[in-house]
Parts: sequence; C-alpha cells; structure tokens
Amino acid sequence: MTKKFKLAIGDTLTLKVKGFVTDGPKPVAVEFKATAKRVDSERYRDTFGKDSQVLGADFVREVLTGWEGQKLVMDEDGQPADFCPEALDTMLQLVGIESYIVRAYVEAISISDTQKGRAGN
Repeated sequence: MTKKFKLAIGDTLTLKVKGFVTDGPKPVAVEFKATAKRVDSERYRDTFGKDSQVLGADFVREVLTGWEGQKLVMDEDGQPADFCPEALDTMLQLVGIESYIVRAYVEAISISDTQKGRAGN
C-alpha cells in the first residue's frame, strides 16, 4: 500500500508588493498586499529557470488570487478596484508592475533562516 504525503504548510502566500512608479515628474510609492497560490518546485523552476519562456505577467495572472490596499486600479466610482481578472489585467498594463509582484512572490516563497523570513510565509 502506498502512503500519501503532503506538506504541512498552506497553499497560499501573502505578498508584500512594493515599488515606485512615475506619475508625471515625480515618483509615487506603490504598496499593497496580494494573495497568491503557492507553486511547487517544478513549476517554480519552469518559470524562473534560466531558459524559461514564461512572461512575468502570465505568471502573475496564474498565481494571483486577491489583493488589499492597492490604489493603482480604480473602479468607475473612483474607488480602489476589488480584485478580479479584468482589474488585474488593467494593473498589468503598467509597464514593470509585474516585476514588483514577481519579486514579492519570490521573497514570499523562498525559505529563509532570518527573523524577517520566519515572520512571513
């Protein structure tokens, strides 16, 4: 009989997305939390390996499942948009934002022996 095993950690990550975008002549801080699906090591290598053909925006679309505190995408009433595929696509129109999200993902998924890492996911 074959035993089944699973990891004793959750399958979601909390990302702390931070960076700057230019709005006219000045840089504006971007900071929000996002929720993402945890990928396994094989998918991680396929995405981030040196010969990968995966685009950052495609990976973000695959793994991101929610956000809070974002102020880049507004709804028709001028309020920060709730997470949905269309709002995410609007956010990804901003050149470079996928880099901030991917960087936050890599930081969240990486194993760490530092206090900061242990306090994360």
